[in-house]
Amino acid sequence: NSFDLINNEKLVDNFILYNINSFNFINNTLNILDNDLNYISLNIKNSKYFWKINLSEYLKNNDKIINSYINDNTLYTFFSNGLFINQNILNGEITFFQNLKLSKIYNVSSFNNVIMITLTNGKTVFFKQ
Repeated sequence: NSFDLINNEKLVDNFILYNINSFNFINNTLNILDNDLNYISLNIKNSKYFWKINLSEYLKNNDKIINSYINDNTLYTFFSNGLFINQNILNGEITFFQNLKLSKIYNVSSFNNVIMITLTNGKTVFFKQ
């Protein structure tokens, strides 16, 4: 179940997702990477897909979503294998992708114009936008 605390209402009731590899929330969206490497954007208010694309040419089964950000109708997503993609938030079309040549990414955060990528070995890499 998902609950909107501000408006005091249920958003999703008894909705079960199967086959999930990793996920993250942004606004009213649940972004899911399933075990078949489909990247799905799900509207949690009505339980319908915004879009669904297959990323099997970019990812392997053990890769995970680390973090995502939205800015100007673009979804920016970082994956554990170092893949960084930009997508049109409305249809999921990939507009840009890059292999950051980093593996085993643990966390991604940003401050001002700096992106900080922390690896599982404890090292942090900084990228200036």
